[in-house]
Amino acid sequence: NALYMITNRLAEGLPLVANAFINSLVYSVLARTQEAVPDVEIGSFHFMANHYHGFIIPRGDPKDVSKFLDMLNGE
Repeated sequence: NALYMITNRLAEGLPLVANAFINSLVYSVLARTQEAVPDVEIGSFHFMANHYHGFIIPRGDPKDVSKFLDMLNGE
């Protein structure tokens, strides 16, 4: 088991403006991703207007990290 710090940013724009709708959207994407890849534990996430930072812990196959990120970033 290892702790991974992950991040991603948008090429342009500020689509993640903080409001109740965007917060619900972000939390639902995290929940669906966690449900689809249960062997990756979410430690912490911080979403900003154009990027995010997070900590995850893969508890099974290390390839699950790639699956987790593909789904999270795809949504």
